[in-house]
Amino acid sequence: MDTWSMTASERADLADALGALGPGAFDQPTLCESWKVRDVVAHMTATALLTSGAFVGKLVGNGFSSEKMVDKELNALEASNSDDELVVGVRGLTPRTVRPGPRQRCSARW
Repeated sequence: MDTWSMTASERADLADALGALGPGAFDQPTLCESWKVRDVVAHMTATALLTSGAFVGKLVGNGFSSEKMVDKELNALEASNSDDELVVGVRGLTPRTVRPGPRQRCSARW
């Protein structure tokens, strides 16, 4: 299995798992300090949709602060999406073959 096929399979499995979560699950904390499940899902969706050109444009538009850029993107996704819509967003990523942005903010150690 090539990398993109494996990525598509993992994204589909993730969407299935998220869709099976009960009420309130998206508001539970994660291993990423101060991030809830919804924050992680929104972050994964935003970075998977972000092309290199868009990343640079958004970074410049946020004064070269990746923290500010990530916060703004997450707030926009969370404000405009219910739990179900976030799941639909993850499912919509399944066929995409665009690399995510270069920096991940969560510093949790697995």
